Amino acid sequence: MALRYPIQDSVGRGGRNFFADVVTVKTMLNAKMPIPLLPLYVNGTCDWQTIQSIEAYQQRNLRMAYPSGRIDPGDATHLSLNLRDVSARPKPSTGTKYSNSPNEVVIQPTRVTRREVVDMVLTIWPDIYPPGARTLTAQWMAETGGGPYCYNWNLGNEKSPGTDKRHIYHLLIWECYSQSDADAQVAKGNGLAWIASADEIKKYGTKYGWRCKNVMVLFKAPHNQCRFFAYSSLREGAEHWVDRHQQTARRIPDYLKILQSGDAAGAAKALGQDGYYTADPTTYAKAMVDQRWVLDRELGPLPPPWK
Repeated sequence: MALRYPIQDSVGRGGRNFFADVVTVKTMLNAKMPIPLLPLYVNGTCDWQTIQSIEAYQQRNLRMAYPSGRIDPGDATHLSLNLRDVSARPKPSTGTKYSNSPNEVVIQPTRVTRREVVDMVLTIWPDIYPPGARTLTAQWMAETGGGPYCYNWNLGNEKSPGTDKRHIYHLLIWECYSQSDADAQVAKGNGLAWIASADEIKKYGTKYGWRCKNVMVLFKAPHNQCRFFAYSSLREGAEHWVDRHQQTARRIPDYLKILQSGDAAGAAKALGQDGYYTADPTTYAKAMVDQRWVLDRELGPLPPPWK
């Protein structure tokens, strides 16, 4: 990733730890550290977790036998962090359309801050309070890798069942099935679906965290499993996403109460019961819990009376 600020002072064990430099280093480490490690809380403090992450990066990426836990201007760690690595994560846009549908648009990354998502939830859903808005935002983070993999303002990462709405295609998508269901998906996939090989499972599990407890099936565009809703603005995407959760609240009466309580695992369970996702429920719940922790670290304590 490109540096926003050049490192002018050492960061880490024994470094001078200037604020802008620590922020830059933490941002770069978050972009480079592999799943499932939790991202660092980005601020100007070089704490033990920052040093530990530097050492882990030096061991894993630079094969240092004795990691220093320190980054100096122009050293191997600094240069390695500043290299742009596009192979280790999904390509944001191919500029490709896969059909002649007038409703298909090109996939585009749409970046939004976590604070903006929380505030948008509070604006759109009058019945929700800050704890609930944060829990809902944790679900968006779980679906989009913390935010970076949000495309065309589809905050809920929801698939489009048809082509009558504005939509995009992702190049490659995975789903988990029983063996019989996996075989059926492949049989009717017209060459666009196949059971993942051991090498593919290892490859995509390392890169993107894709994991199945049963059988992983891969789909390539323009299979309908690769078709997702697309929106023209943050507001439009958020309205559709919040509406989907309001539908869950109508079908599961305790859902809003669960959100308000900050119970991310309980919210994940309710969403699973409502058919929101097909992933392993335990894995999905852990992702929401982890992302809620990251969000609270970033945004700080809740305002009164929810502290």
